[in-house]
Amino acid sequence: MEALLPMYARENTIYQLLAQGFEIESQTENDGTIKIVAGKWG
Repeated sequence: MEALLPMYARENTIYQLLAQGFEIESQTENDGTIKIVAGKWG
């Protein structure tokens, strides 16, 4: 279950960003840390 939590957290974060009009620019994972870069033009 612990292995699934980061995956669900990442998917939920991406979903919420997209729902608010953000565009996902990149996703990287390094040493267990996930970095999501998103931008919004408005």
